[in-house]
Amino acid sequence: MLDETLEDAEQRMASSVSVFTEDLDGFRTSQASTALVDRLQAHVDLGGSIETMLVNQAALVVVEGARSIKIDPFFPQATQAIVKAIQVSD
Repeated sequence: MLDETLEDAEQRMASSVSVFTEDLDGFRTSQASTALVDRLQAHVDLGGSIETMLVNQAALVVVEGARSIKIDPFFPQATQAIVKAIQVSD
């Protein structure tokens, strides 16, 4: 019983640390980072069906300079969906 409780607590703590680390990656600093858009979801119309996908699945995301990120969509339909996802994000 005690072993199960300890194992469960360790798993929950590890999960919390993992989420916290991901959140820290997304903080805005003076340096550009692709982590700022890693978890953004875009709703892309793929010819009749709307697919929800992460921005980094619909586009190439690279750091271009110290203060800029380049997002190059793989297909034209994704452009507006990505723009909207960025606009509604925090």
